[in-house]
Amino acid sequence: MRVSERKRILAVVGVMAMLVAACSGGGETPSDDAAPEEADANTATADEETGEAAADSSGGPDPSDWDAVVTEADGQTVNWFMYGGDAGLNEHVTGIVSDLAAEQGVTVNQVRIEDTVEAINAVLGEQQAGVDKDGSVDLIWVNGENFRTGKQADLWFCDWAEQLPNAEMIPWEDPAINTDFGTPVDGCEAPWNRAQSIVVYDSEEIPDGFASMADLFEWIEANPGRFTHSAPPDFTGAMTVRTMLYGYLGGYDDLTAEYDEATFDEVTDGFWDYMNELKANFWRNGETFPQSHPEVVDLFANDQIDVYLTYEVAEVVRNVQDGVYPDTVRGDVFDEGGNIGNTNYVGIPYNSPNKAGAMVLANVLQSVEAQVDKAAFAYYPVLDPALTDDPAAFDVEAEVVPPFAELAEGAAPEISGAWISAIDDVWQQRVLQQ
Repeated sequence: MRVSERKRILAVVGVMAMLVAACSGGGETPSDDAAPEEADANTATADEETGEAAADSSGGPDPSDWDAVVTEADGQTVNWFMYGGDAGLNEHVTGIVSDLAAEQGVTVNQVRIEDTVEAINAVLGEQQAGVDKDGSVDLIWVNGENFRTGKQADLWFCDWAEQLPNAEMIPWEDPAINTDFGTPVDGCEAPWNRAQSIVVYDSEEIPDGFASMADLFEWIEANPGRFTHSAPPDFTGAMTVRTMLYGYLGGYDDLTAEYDEATFDEVTDGFWDYMNELKANFWRNGETFPQSHPEVVDLFANDQIDVYLTYEVAEVVRNVQDGVYPDTVRGDVFDEGGNIGNTNYVGIPYNSPNKAGAMVLANVLQSVEAQVDKAAFAYYPVLDPALTDDPAAFDVEAEVVPPFAELAEGAAPEISGAWISAIDDVWQQRVLQQ
């Protein structure tokens, strides 16, 4: 079992601080077999009460003068650190995204990493080493705890995201856009993708799907050994546990309160005992859990389990198309709502030497051309189609999953990072180790 990121990040930052002077940007590409995990905010050095980003926006080009930004960006290479385990997104980035960026003189260097925390640690290490101008990271695919950690530690270049030309097509009034797992975005990151969790099952075996999480609880009890999830803090496994908690509580309202230990204990009282009872009906009697989401996918593909939850809608579509899954496999949300949705962003570190190029790349990611291309891979657009010149371009039909508008209807929000970290930790203590 991997240690939690909150413990690992402290050690890594110390090592990075010693090594960063000897390190160049980029580096080797990690393997692509694990889902991204999140850094913990305990390393934060900024005022945690305000959460304000103190990065000096004057240290980069003025996004309101877009012509000047494009001129400065011409000839720059942007080191984009992003989770590299998604074949569809990799094709999207190395294809149309790189082509559109090249038209404006920007070269995209996709640095594939296993965990987003690796990029956060790199910038934290450079910050501690005093590398405040010529950092090795220009752009990070980020959200959730990693963004909050960076914001508290003053890692982000800010006051640019809402000024991108294509940002006028973003529904910034939507709390799912202007807050990131409860943390205000404040112009420190630009949205580029939306995710919606789904339940994956074979419609030949389960023709009606699931009405609710309570319905799935009943199915798990009636079909022992045919369900599992990866162990938190794995990103997808942690989402599955949160979805179960939402279902157990009958909603998420109690989880939106400001976090403190007493409130947490009161709200989650009873849930952990129920999870221990339920896990006896999991794969291998709940005595062990897959370490990563790809292991869960393999179990499903090899008929070891019948149902799982995922954020990877495109993965399900692709596996059906490629014959990895039977063509009767479907992905859907609960009829009564409760599936979690979130937004993915890109952030520019405060010490990036290529901020102009990074802004141009972020603007490319929000372009109609790039967003439509991404939608064809079953990755959902962050643009509001109604704000574009061609709303019909986003009407992508997929038999395996419903259209995004249907999936997102009744979606439950992500909760704050403090709650998420506590849920992950207590699950390890009171479920995994029981």
